[in-house]
Amino acid sequence: MRAKLLGALIVGLVITIPAMFISCGGDDETESDGGTGGEGDTGGPADTGGPVDSGATPDAGGTTDAGWLATGQFTAKAVDFFTKSPIKGAQIDVLDDATGEPTGMTTTSLEDGTFAFDGLPDAAVNIGVRATMTDYMPTVQYHFPKDAQHVTVNVVSNSTVGIISALLGVEVDPAKGSVAGGVFWGDLTGYEGIGCAMVTTEPASGAIHYTDNSGYPTKDRDALGTNKKDGIFTIINVDAGAGVEITATLDTVSGTTTLPKVHAGSLSIANIWFDKTTYPANPTPAACE
Repeated sequence: MRAKLLGALIVGLVITIPAMFISCGGDDETESDGGTGGEGDTGGPADTGGPVDSGATPDAGGTTDAGWLATGQFTAKAVDFFTKSPIKGAQIDVLDDATGEPTGMTTTSLEDGTFAFDGLPDAAVNIGVRATMTDYMPTVQYHFPKDAQHVTVNVVSNSTVGIISALLGVEVDPAKGSVAGGVFWGDLTGYEGIGCAMVTTEPASGAIHYTDNSGYPTKDRDALGTNKKDGIFTIINVDAGAGVEITATLDTVSGTTTLPKVHAGSLSIANIWFDKTTYPANPTPAACE
């Protein structure tokens, strides 16, 4: 019975994983072959879950959704990434998007999960956001445009982290951080996972794993790279510190995104985009399984 329950939980988990890892704002990707690498997606593609939206394009409910805060330069909603239920009472901190350090600006999500920040520094272009809640792992997302509207901030529960670590047989070290995300071709108007991309970190640290064809995190693809069905990767126990680069390499091209800081005991979301202008077709190798 416990095995069936665990399986059901994992199936639900992986269904939501692709949406979770699509983060609002611009990951500043670069590329080794001189192109643009992942899309420098400032301003949208947008959010980390739920219906696709961007800072400029409203979600399925429109710009006057019931429950959304109507004021504030930056508006968002905190949700449980597994259930998509709004989270009330999460502490939301603004992080400096260059250093990853707290700016001192903080608020608390309301009954419907919404929150807003007004008066963000004029010099700021993008911001980071950290959501902290009892029974949840602090979840960090960088590169939100400071004037983004109606973005979704996912917060990952400790139980979800426990399920993933159990599947992978890796014990989470509270003195280190974890990173999760995907390697994608396109943008949120239309995107696909990229297969057989090998993910690395600089400085090198952490246990890097990918999902299999059924969507489960597994060690079986460690030597194969990302699964072309979703492009998702997970890195457990990344050394905490500043300027951690996450790179995805396919044959002769690669894309990189930088996390300003990996915080100990937290999960950072990082996506690598290969844009449609530079890559007219998905760059997944033809022989990728």
